[in-house]
Amino acid sequence: MKSCKTCKWLDVKADSRGRRIVRHMSSYECLFPIAPLPPLPESAFFRDRWPPSLSWMEGQDGVTCATWEAYAKA
Repeated sequence: MKSCKTCKWLDVKADSRGRRIVRHMSSYECLFPIAPLPPLPESAFFRDRWPPSLSWMEGQDGVTCATWEAYAKA
């Protein structure tokens, strides 16, 4: 099923058994890359977190997301 839960851009760390578990009512960061990047100033702020997060998503979100790509299981 197409949703953030099954999308490769949802930032969910694998547990100790290598499973990617998306918990109900928990939010995760969407890591879809924004390109092309604009010229950035020499600033630690921009180096540490660029591009900025698009948003925080729940597993059931993203059913009609244009950037959805299937998560490939390891």
